[in-house]
Amino acid sequence: MNNPGAVASQSMTTEIGPMPILETLYGTCQSAVLAAAVELNLFTEIGRGNASTESLAQLTGCSARGLRILMNALAKMGFLGKDGEHYSISPVSAKFLSTDSPSYLGEYVRVHQGEMVRGSWFQLAQTVRSGKPPAFITSESMEQFFAQLVDPLHTLSAAAAEVAARTIYGHPSRRKLEVLDIAAGSGVWSLALARHDAQTRVTVADSAEVIEKITKRFAARDGVAEQYEYLAGDLREIDFGESEYDVAILGHICHGLGVEDNQNLFRRVHRSLKDDGRLLIAEIIPDDERREALFPLLFAVNMLAMTTDGDTYTMSEYRQWLRDAGFKEVMTVEAPSPSPLILARKS
Repeated sequence: MNNPGAVASQSMTTEIGPMPILETLYGTCQSAVLAAAVELNLFTEIGRGNASTESLAQLTGCSARGLRILMNALAKMGFLGKDGEHYSISPVSAKFLSTDSPSYLGEYVRVHQGEMVRGSWFQLAQTVRSGKPPAFITSESMEQFFAQLVDPLHTLSAAAAEVAARTIYGHPSRRKLEVLDIAAGSGVWSLALARHDAQTRVTVADSAEVIEKITKRFAARDGVAEQYEYLAGDLREIDFGESEYDVAILGHICHGLGVEDNQNLFRRVHRSLKDDGRLLIAEIIPDDERREALFPLLFAVNMLAMTTDGDTYTMSEYRQWLRDAGFKEVMTVEAPSPSPLILARKS
Protein backbone atom coordinates (compact mmCIF):
# COMPACT_ATOMS: atom_id res chain seq x y z
CA MET A 1 0.00 0.00 0.00
CA ASN A 2 1.37 3.43 -0.96
CA ASN A 3 2.33 5.88 1.77
CA PRO A 4 0.76 9.29 0.95
CA GLY A 5 2.94 10.99 3.54
CA ALA A 6 6.11 9.71 1.88
CA VAL A 7 4.90 10.92 -1.52
CA ALA A 8 4.10 14.37 -0.11
CA SER A 9 7.49 14.57 1.58
CA GLN A 10 9.31 13.60 -1.62
CA SER A 11 7.33 16.20 -3.58
CA MET A 12 8.26 18.92 -1.12
CA THR A 13 11.99 18.11 -1.20
CA THR A 14 12.14 18.16 -5.01
CA GLU A 15 10.02 21.26 -5.56
CA ILE A 16 11.78 23.90 -7.61
CA GLY A 17 12.34 27.14 -5.73
CA PRO A 18 13.15 30.70 -6.88
CA MET A 19 16.55 31.03 -5.17
CA PRO A 20 18.63 30.85 -8.39
CA ILE A 21 16.69 33.86 -9.67
CA LEU A 22 17.03 35.79 -6.40
CA GLU A 23 20.74 35.04 -6.07
CA THR A 24 21.38 36.14 -9.65
CA LEU A 25 19.43 39.37 -9.21
CA TYR A 26 21.33 40.14 -6.03
CA GLY A 27 24.62 39.55 -7.82
CA THR A 28 24.38 43.24 -8.73
CA CYS A 29 24.19 43.97 -5.02
CA GLN A 30 27.39 42.00 -4.41
CA SER A 31 29.35 44.20 -6.80
CA ALA A 32 27.85 47.29 -5.15
CA VAL A 33 28.89 45.97 -1.71
CA LEU A 34 32.46 45.50 -2.93
CA ALA A 35 32.56 48.94 -4.55
CA ALA A 36 31.24 50.59 -1.35
CA ALA A 37 33.94 48.90 0.73
CA VAL A 38 36.61 50.15 -1.68
CA GLU A 39 35.19 53.69 -1.62
CA LEU A 40 35.19 53.67 2.19
CA ASN A 41 38.76 52.23 2.24
CA LEU A 42 37.63 49.50 4.63
CA PHE A 43 40.11 46.88 3.44
CA THR A 44 43.07 49.15 4.12
CA GLU A 45 41.87 50.04 7.61
CA ILE A 46 41.02 46.45 8.55
CA GLY A 47 44.38 45.31 7.18
CA ARG A 48 46.05 47.82 9.51
CA GLY A 49 44.38 46.19 12.50
CA ASN A 50 41.20 48.22 12.93
CA ALA A 51 39.09 45.13 13.43
CA SER A 52 35.94 46.23 15.24
CA THR A 53 32.82 47.96 13.99
CA GLU A 54 33.25 50.68 16.61
CA SER A 55 36.83 51.57 15.67
CA LEU A 56 35.98 51.59 11.97
CA ALA A 57 32.94 53.79 12.58
CA GLN A 58 35.17 56.35 14.31
CA LEU A 59 37.82 56.23 11.57
CA THR A 60 35.45 56.42 8.60
CA GLY A 61 32.64 58.53 10.01
CA CYS A 62 30.17 55.83 9.00
CA SER A 63 27.27 54.50 11.04
CA ALA A 64 28.03 51.38 13.08
CA ARG A 65 24.84 49.78 11.75
CA GLY A 66 25.83 50.43 8.15
CA LEU A 67 29.32 49.03 8.64
CA ARG A 68 28.09 45.94 10.45
CA ILE A 69 25.63 45.08 7.68
CA LEU A 70 28.16 45.80 4.93
CA MET A 71 30.99 43.83 6.55
CA ASN A 72 28.79 40.82 7.28
CA ALA A 73 28.03 40.63 3.57
CA LEU A 74 31.73 41.04 2.73
CA ALA A 75 32.62 38.23 5.13
CA LYS A 76 30.12 35.87 3.51
CA MET A 77 31.47 36.85 0.08
CA GLY A 78 34.98 35.86 1.20
CA PHE A 79 36.57 39.31 1.28
CA LEU A 80 36.73 39.49 5.08
CA GLY A 81 37.09 37.02 7.93
CA LYS A 82 34.81 37.33 10.95
CA ASP A 83 35.23 36.31 14.60
CA GLY A 84 32.32 37.54 16.67
CA GLU A 85 32.22 41.31 16.14
CA HIS A 86 35.82 41.50 14.93
CA TYR A 87 36.81 41.38 11.26
CA SER A 88 40.02 40.48 9.45
CA ILE A 89 41.18 40.96 5.89
CA SER A 90 41.26 37.91 3.57
CA PRO A 91 44.40 37.12 1.54
CA VAL A 92 42.85 38.21 -1.76
CA SER A 93 41.63 41.48 -0.22
CA ALA A 94 45.04 42.12 1.36
CA LYS A 95 46.74 41.68 -2.01
CA PHE A 96 44.34 43.51 -4.30
CA LEU A 97 41.99 45.74 -2.26
CA SER A 98 44.23 47.42 0.32
CA THR A 99 45.90 50.66 -0.71
CA ASP A 100 48.96 49.44 1.20
CA SER A 101 49.52 46.76 -1.46
CA PRO A 102 51.48 47.40 -4.68
CA SER A 103 48.89 45.20 -6.42
CA TYR A 104 45.95 47.44 -5.46
CA LEU A 105 42.97 47.12 -7.84
CA GLY A 106 40.51 49.46 -6.18
CA GLU A 107 40.45 51.74 -9.22
CA TYR A 108 39.47 48.78 -11.39
CA VAL A 109 36.51 48.17 -9.07
CA ARG A 110 35.50 51.83 -9.17
CA VAL A 111 35.62 52.09 -12.96
CA HIS A 112 33.54 48.96 -13.42
CA GLN A 113 30.91 50.34 -11.07
CA GLY A 114 30.82 53.64 -12.98
CA GLU A 115 27.99 55.01 -15.08
CA MET A 116 29.42 53.89 -18.41
CA VAL A 117 29.70 50.19 -17.61
CA ARG A 118 26.54 49.96 -15.53
CA GLY A 119 24.62 52.03 -18.07
CA SER A 120 25.61 49.74 -20.93
CA TRP A 121 24.62 46.63 -18.98
CA PHE A 122 21.25 48.04 -17.98
CA GLN A 123 20.45 48.58 -21.67
CA LEU A 124 21.45 45.03 -22.55
CA ALA A 125 18.08 43.92 -23.94
CA GLN A 126 18.14 46.71 -26.51
CA THR A 127 21.76 45.88 -27.35
CA VAL A 128 20.80 42.24 -27.96
CA ARG A 129 18.00 43.43 -30.26
CA SER A 130 20.22 45.74 -32.28
CA GLY A 131 23.57 43.96 -31.98
CA LYS A 132 25.13 47.39 -31.28
CA PRO A 133 26.19 49.08 -28.02
CA PRO A 134 24.21 52.07 -26.67
CA ALA A 135 24.65 55.43 -28.38
CA PHE A 136 26.64 56.85 -25.46
CA ILE A 137 29.42 54.30 -26.14
CA THR A 138 31.56 56.37 -28.50
CA SER A 139 35.24 56.30 -29.44
CA GLU A 140 35.78 59.33 -27.19
CA SER A 141 34.01 57.77 -24.19
CA MET A 142 35.92 54.50 -24.69
CA GLU A 143 39.23 56.40 -24.70
CA GLN A 144 38.30 58.02 -21.40
CA PHE A 145 37.20 54.66 -20.02
CA PHE A 146 40.46 52.91 -20.91
CA ALA A 147 42.52 55.84 -19.63
CA GLN A 148 41.07 55.15 -16.18
CA LEU A 149 41.93 51.46 -16.48
CA VAL A 150 45.56 51.74 -17.58
CA ASP A 151 47.16 51.37 -14.15
CA PRO A 152 44.85 48.61 -12.81
CA LEU A 153 45.12 46.65 -16.07
CA HIS A 154 48.91 46.90 -15.78
CA THR A 155 48.67 45.48 -12.26
CA LEU A 156 46.32 42.70 -13.40
CA SER A 157 48.72 41.50 -16.10
CA ALA A 158 52.12 42.10 -14.47
CA ALA A 159 52.58 38.65 -12.93
CA ALA A 160 51.48 36.85 -16.09
CA ALA A 161 53.80 39.05 -18.16
CA GLU A 162 56.74 37.90 -16.04
CA VAL A 163 55.80 34.27 -16.70
CA ALA A 164 55.59 35.02 -20.42
CA ALA A 165 59.02 36.67 -20.39
CA ARG A 166 60.64 33.73 -18.60
CA THR A 167 59.03 31.35 -21.10
CA ILE A 168 60.17 33.32 -24.16
CA TYR A 169 63.69 33.74 -22.79
CA GLY A 170 63.84 30.10 -21.69
CA HIS A 171 66.36 29.16 -24.36
CA PRO A 172 69.90 30.43 -23.59
CA SER A 173 70.40 31.81 -27.11
CA ARG A 174 67.14 33.74 -27.08
CA ARG A 175 68.44 37.26 -26.38
CA LYS A 176 68.61 40.60 -28.20
CA LEU A 177 65.03 40.17 -29.34
CA GLU A 178 63.18 42.49 -31.68
CA VAL A 179 59.68 42.78 -30.16
CA LEU A 180 56.46 44.17 -31.64
CA ASP A 181 53.87 45.13 -29.00
CA ILE A 182 50.54 45.81 -30.72
CA ALA A 183 48.00 48.13 -29.03
CA ALA A 184 50.34 48.03 -26.06
CA GLY A 185 48.67 50.50 -23.71
CA SER A 186 51.00 50.56 -20.71
CA GLY A 187 53.26 48.03 -22.44
CA VAL A 188 53.05 45.64 -19.50
CA TRP A 189 53.87 42.56 -21.64
CA SER A 190 56.82 44.01 -23.54
CA LEU A 191 58.17 45.78 -20.45
CA ALA A 192 58.73 42.39 -18.84
CA LEU A 193 60.79 41.35 -21.89
CA ALA A 194 62.75 44.60 -21.91
CA ARG A 195 63.60 44.32 -18.21
CA HIS A 196 64.85 40.75 -18.68
CA ASP A 197 67.36 41.74 -21.38
CA ALA A 198 68.81 45.22 -21.86
CA GLN A 199 69.64 44.45 -25.50
CA THR A 200 66.04 43.61 -26.44
CA ARG A 201 64.37 46.28 -28.56
CA VAL A 202 60.62 46.97 -28.54
CA THR A 203 58.47 48.64 -31.17
CA VAL A 204 55.06 49.73 -29.90
CA ALA A 205 52.25 50.00 -32.45
CA ASP A 206 49.43 52.07 -30.96
CA SER A 207 47.62 55.37 -31.39
CA ALA A 208 49.75 58.48 -31.09
CA GLU A 209 47.77 59.64 -28.05
CA VAL A 210 48.25 56.35 -26.17
CA ILE A 211 51.95 56.31 -27.00
CA GLU A 212 52.54 59.86 -25.76
CA LYS A 213 50.31 59.80 -22.68
CA ILE A 214 50.69 56.21 -21.50
CA THR A 215 53.33 53.93 -23.02
CA LYS A 216 56.23 56.35 -22.81
CA ARG A 217 55.39 57.08 -19.18
CA PHE A 218 55.56 53.39 -18.22
CA ALA A 219 58.73 52.76 -20.23
CA ALA A 220 60.42 55.67 -18.47
CA ARG A 221 59.16 54.52 -15.08
CA ASP A 222 60.70 51.07 -15.62
CA GLY A 223 64.00 52.55 -16.82
CA VAL A 224 63.82 51.00 -20.31
CA ALA A 225 62.78 54.01 -22.42
CA GLU A 226 65.93 53.77 -24.57
CA GLN A 227 64.90 50.26 -25.65
CA TYR A 228 61.58 51.50 -27.07
CA GLU A 229 60.54 53.02 -30.38
CA TYR A 230 57.07 53.74 -31.68
CA LEU A 231 54.81 53.18 -34.67
CA ALA A 232 51.67 55.33 -34.47
CA GLY A 233 48.42 54.37 -36.18
CA ASP A 234 45.29 52.20 -36.17
CA LEU A 235 46.02 48.54 -35.38
CA ARG A 236 43.61 47.53 -38.18
CA GLU A 237 45.69 49.40 -40.74
CA ILE A 238 49.31 49.72 -39.54
CA ASP A 239 51.88 48.03 -41.75
CA PHE A 240 54.05 46.04 -39.34
CA GLY A 241 56.59 45.26 -42.05
CA GLU A 242 57.96 41.89 -43.14
CA SER A 243 60.29 39.49 -41.27
CA GLU A 244 61.33 42.18 -38.79
CA TYR A 245 60.49 40.78 -35.34
CA ASP A 246 61.35 37.82 -33.14
CA VAL A 247 58.29 38.25 -30.92
CA ALA A 248 54.91 39.90 -31.46
CA ILE A 249 52.46 40.55 -28.60
CA LEU A 250 48.68 40.82 -28.54
CA GLY A 251 47.92 41.47 -24.88
CA HIS A 252 44.15 41.33 -24.35
CA ILE A 253 43.43 42.84 -27.76
CA CYS A 254 41.58 40.11 -29.64
CA HIS A 255 38.39 40.23 -27.55
CA GLY A 256 37.76 43.79 -28.72
CA LEU A 257 37.81 42.76 -32.38
CA GLY A 258 35.50 40.72 -34.59
CA VAL A 259 36.43 37.48 -36.31
CA GLU A 260 37.55 38.99 -39.64
CA ASP A 261 39.65 41.69 -37.97
CA ASN A 262 41.40 39.07 -35.82
CA GLN A 263 42.09 36.83 -38.80
CA ASN A 264 43.46 39.76 -40.77
CA LEU A 265 45.59 40.84 -37.80
CA PHE A 266 47.07 37.35 -37.41
CA ARG A 267 48.06 37.30 -41.09
CA ARG A 268 49.77 40.69 -40.83
CA VAL A 269 51.56 39.66 -37.63
CA HIS A 270 52.73 36.42 -39.26
CA ARG A 271 54.20 38.45 -42.13
CA SER A 272 56.02 40.74 -39.69
CA LEU A 273 57.76 37.90 -37.84
CA LYS A 274 61.11 36.38 -38.71
CA ASP A 275 61.36 32.65 -39.33
CA ASP A 276 60.82 30.86 -36.00
CA GLY A 277 59.31 34.07 -34.58
CA ARG A 278 56.72 33.80 -31.81
CA LEU A 279 53.33 35.39 -31.29
CA LEU A 280 52.21 35.81 -27.67
CA ILE A 281 48.46 36.16 -27.06
CA ALA A 282 46.95 36.94 -23.68
CA GLU A 283 43.18 36.52 -23.63
CA ILE A 284 40.05 35.46 -21.76
CA ILE A 285 39.13 32.12 -23.32
CA PRO A 286 35.93 30.10 -22.85
CA ASP A 287 35.81 26.33 -23.25
CA ASP A 288 35.12 25.09 -26.77
CA GLU A 289 31.41 24.51 -26.09
CA ARG A 290 31.00 27.80 -24.20
CA ARG A 291 29.26 26.14 -21.26
CA GLU A 292 31.69 25.74 -18.35
CA ALA A 293 33.48 28.73 -16.75
CA LEU A 294 31.12 31.65 -16.22
CA PHE A 295 33.58 34.56 -16.34
CA PRO A 296 34.57 34.24 -20.04
CA LEU A 297 30.89 34.02 -20.97
CA LEU A 298 30.00 37.12 -18.95
CA PHE A 299 32.99 38.92 -20.41
CA ALA A 300 31.60 38.15 -23.86
CA VAL A 301 28.37 39.85 -22.78
CA ASN A 302 30.49 42.82 -21.70
CA MET A 303 31.98 42.94 -25.20
CA LEU A 304 28.47 42.85 -26.65
CA ALA A 305 27.44 45.73 -24.40
CA MET A 306 30.48 47.93 -25.09
CA THR A 307 31.88 47.11 -28.55
CA THR A 308 30.53 46.79 -32.08
CA ASP A 309 31.91 43.32 -32.80
CA GLY A 310 34.00 42.08 -29.85
CA ASP A 311 33.59 38.65 -28.22
CA THR A 312 35.52 35.98 -26.36
CA TYR A 313 36.94 33.22 -28.55
CA THR A 314 37.73 29.56 -27.86
CA MET A 315 41.08 27.81 -28.13
CA SER A 316 39.74 25.89 -31.13
CA GLU A 317 39.01 29.18 -32.86
CA TYR A 318 42.42 30.61 -32.04
CA ARG A 319 44.18 27.46 -33.23
CA GLN A 320 42.30 27.50 -36.53
CA TRP A 321 42.89 31.20 -37.16
CA LEU A 322 46.59 30.86 -36.34
CA ARG A 323 46.99 27.85 -38.63
CA ASP A 324 45.16 29.69 -41.40
CA ALA A 325 47.55 32.62 -40.95
CA GLY A 326 50.56 30.31 -41.35
CA PHE A 327 51.58 29.52 -37.77
CA LYS A 328 52.67 25.88 -37.40
CA GLU A 329 52.94 25.38 -33.64
CA VAL A 330 50.43 26.61 -31.06
CA MET A 331 50.92 25.94 -27.35
CA THR A 332 49.45 27.23 -24.10
CA VAL A 333 51.37 28.55 -21.10
CA GLU A 334 49.87 28.45 -17.62
CA ALA A 335 50.09 31.84 -15.92
CA PRO A 336 48.35 33.83 -13.15
CA SER A 337 45.74 35.18 -15.55
CA PRO A 338 42.08 34.46 -16.37
CA SER A 339 43.13 31.93 -19.04
CA PRO A 340 46.36 30.29 -20.22
CA LEU A 341 48.57 32.36 -22.49
CA ILE A 342 48.88 31.32 -26.14
CA LEU A 343 52.28 31.07 -27.80
CA ALA A 344 52.35 30.42 -31.56
CA ARG A 345 55.46 29.82 -33.69
CA LYS A 346 56.01 30.89 -37.27
CA SER A 347 57.48 28.11 -39.38
